[in-house]
Amino acid sequence: MSCCGQKRAALAQGHTPVSPSPRRAATESRSARGHTAPAEKADVLLVYLAAGMFSTRGVHTGRVYSCSGSGARLSADRRDAESLLRTRLFRRA
Repeated sequence: MSCCGQKRAALAQGHTPVSPSPRRAATESRSARGHTAPAEKADVLLVYLAAGMFSTRGVHTGRVYSCSGSGARLSADRRDAESLLRTRLFRRA
């Protein structure tokens, strides 16, 4: 019986076939390998220059950056750092 036929038969009997979604399996395997470690090494330390709160999502990574108060330090992914610096609200530490 083909794969689809087996799934139909299982559904007809009231069983839900269990198979991990490709997206979930990829996410789990990346986190298991410690995939986030290289990104941490690529971070750039920035200093916030304005007085109030600041919050944004990184253009390249989608990572959320937020800080408050002049002099606050922000660790940003190097890919997002240039766009944050262009706001003139930050300088390199």
